[in-house]
Amino acid sequence: MEDELEPSLRPRTQIQGRILLLTICAAGIGGTFQFGYNLSIINAPTLI
Repeated sequence: MEDELEPSLRPRTQIQGRILLLTICAAGIGGTFQFGYNLSIINAPTLI
């Protein structure tokens, strides 16, 4: 009975793993972009 359930769970866990990896990459890129943009706005040279 366990042998019958195992193959059906394998593709679902692969899809969840890919979604998790994609989410982590998107959050990492988005977070670094926001940090870099805000840092450049704060340190932007201006005429006094």
